Amino acid sequence: MYLQCRKCSRKILQAMGTLVVRCDRCGYSMRTVDCPVCRYALVGMEVPDGSPVHVTVFSDVLEELVPDCKNLSDGEVEETLLMENVTITYDSNTCIVLKPVAAK
Repeated sequence: MYLQCRKCSRKILQAMGTLVVRCDRCGYSMRTVDCPVCRYALVGMEVPDGSPVHVTVFSDVLEELVPDCKNLSDGEVEETLLMENVTITYDSNTCIVLKPVAAK
């Protein structure tokens, strides 16, 4: 989980335990409680030729893959991701999942 800048939507690199954070990207300062909290998952998968690929699943796609993931613990999200077979579309340059295609 990480805090997201309200102005530029980038990840806040400062610790979550402070009252005020400053975005390293755009310089915007804000109260920590006003920052959206985002989740992501790093997942190892196999592509059709059998070779492994490691991809990043950000909040928007994670919510499609794991319904109600905001109310689940990290362990419950991991379990759901590992137990489901899904087909995804990802950017081969950035290894970021763009969208789930279908459950198998």
